[in-house]
Amino acid sequence: MALTAAVFLALMVLAGLYPAMYLSAMKPASVKRAALHESLSAFSVRNILVVLQFAVATVLVIATFVVFAQAKFGATLDPGFNKDSTLALQRPNRIPLGESWQALKNELEQHPGIEQGTTSGFLPFSRQVSGTTIRYDGGNPQGQSLSFYQVDETFFQTYQVAPLAGRLFSADFPGDRVIFPGQENPVTSGSFILNRAAVEQFGWSLENAVGKWLEMDRSRAGDFSMTIHGSIVGVVDNLYVDSVHNQGAAGVYFIPQNPGATHSYLTLARV
Repeated sequence: MALTAAVFLALMVLAGLYPAMYLSAMKPASVKRAALHESLSAFSVRNILVVLQFAVATVLVIATFVVFAQAKFGATLDPGFNKDSTLALQRPNRIPLGESWQALKNELEQHPGIEQGTTSGFLPFSRQVSGTTIRYDGGNPQGQSLSFYQVDETFFQTYQVAPLAGRLFSADFPGDRVIFPGQENPVTSGSFILNRAAVEQFGWSLENAVGKWLEMDRSRAGDFSMTIHGSIVGVVDNLYVDSVHNQGAAGVYFIPQNPGATHSYLTLARV
């Protein structure tokens, strides 16, 4: 009986010894500081997550407004020409339409759903704009750079672009087409149509621009040893030919002698 009591007391002492020693080894101040540090760390992480969430939400709201504004701008944008009910065809790799372009155009225009067609060396918004050096009536004799666009006689009519001054290209005026110069004929002629930006850049008024001359350099040396010298027959408004950022870019339109040799686009109106 005594032995049992002794063993029981010994077990009681041993059972309470470890917790007592463990608790006595702890420092309350250190424990409190550790708990406070953990609390501050959790608070910092929580703050970072809240700020990050708010920043992401703000960016998404701003992006939504920007996308909406861009969509509204695109829906209400006036490109300067009629883009509705048109179908544009392109030869692969911008290969020219070839000698049969006129026959193809005439055949397509016989379709009852097609009112008119046109060929060109570019398409609006295609960002396929070429440049050249020109001289003009009263301008710098050294010349200046200017964008040019190759079209045919029905380009402006197909896109429903009205002249601001003068007239548009027409099959009634065979001299509208330009002949590219060569060694045997270094100076050729033709007709040009300017956009409003070019007229303003040259310092002319819309009415005074018609009838003035313009010379386009076609020489490799850039010295005007081969040129197309022609008259300005009309002025049209600025079109979004390149992009919405360059509507005001100055440019000149002309018809090559053989559009099929250089044009790779065929546009059909009111299909």
